Amino acid sequence: MKIHSVIRAQIVERFLGLKKVAQIIRRHQEHMDGSGYPEGLRGDQIPFLSQVLTVCDVYSTLIGNRL
Repeated sequence: MKIHSVIRAQIVERFLGLKKVAQIIRRHQEHMDGSGYPEGLRGDQIPFLSQVLTVCDVYSTLIGNRL
């Protein structure tokens, strides 16, 4: 489970012009306290757009019907 963001980033970065998007995806499981993954980034080390994607992911989980 902890490598899903890395795998998804690797898939996305294959498409021209999406390397920056891939890095956002890669880091969207990082936590402000450094307990996230895959790099253990904390606070301001986490790109803003990765933080936004994290909020979107949580919202989707809360309203969705994941099996």
